[in-house]
Amino acid sequence: LEMLKTGDMMQRVYTNSITGRQVVVFTEAARDSDAFHDPHSCLPGGGSPITQDVMIDLRIKKPKPMTIHATMLQATSSFGSSLVVYWYMRGAKTYPTTPAMRKGMRLVQLQAFREIAMNPGRSESVKKRVHENQWLWYRFSTEVWQDTDADLEELRQFIAEFVANTRGFGE
Repeated sequence: LEMLKTGDMMQRVYTNSITGRQVVVFTEAARDSDAFHDPHSCLPGGGSPITQDVMIDLRIKKPKPMTIHATMLQATSSFGSSLVVYWYMRGAKTYPTTPAMRKGMRLVQLQAFREIAMNPGRSESVKKRVHENQWLWYRFSTEVWQDTDADLEELRQFIAEFVANTRGFGE
C-alpha cells in the first residue's frame, strides 16, 4: 500500500449461480495519480494484448441518474478473450482514461493552489480538503462467452446493479 500510494483496494469475484459467469470487480481509492496504473500497460504486460479499445457511456438510474464515461477494452490471449470496463471518479465526475484522470487531478490541485494564493488565510483548510480527497478507480472484467456485444451488455447490466447497490456512489 505504501509503494502504491493507495488508500484502499478491494477485489471481489461475483459468480452468477445459474450460468456460472464471473465478473471480477476491482476498486481502488487513492490521493495520488501514481497509485493508479493504466490497463493499457498491465494487460499486454500480463500476456493479454488489447484487441479492442473504445470509450463507452454507461447510463445509470440508481442511486441517482448519471452517465459514467468509461473505457471498454477487449484483451485476448491463448487462454481466451475478456472484457474490461473501467473509469476513475472524483465525486460524481467520471474520467474514462488514465491520462484524463491525471489531468483532472492536476487541475484540482492547481485550483487549490489558486485558492490558497487568493485567500492565504484559508490555506490550511484547503490543504486538508485536497489531502483528504480520494479519487476512485472502478474496473470490471469478465470473459467473452458469446460475442463482444452480448457479453458487454451483460457486463453493463451487472455494473448498473453494482452501482445501484453501492452506498455513497458518486458523492
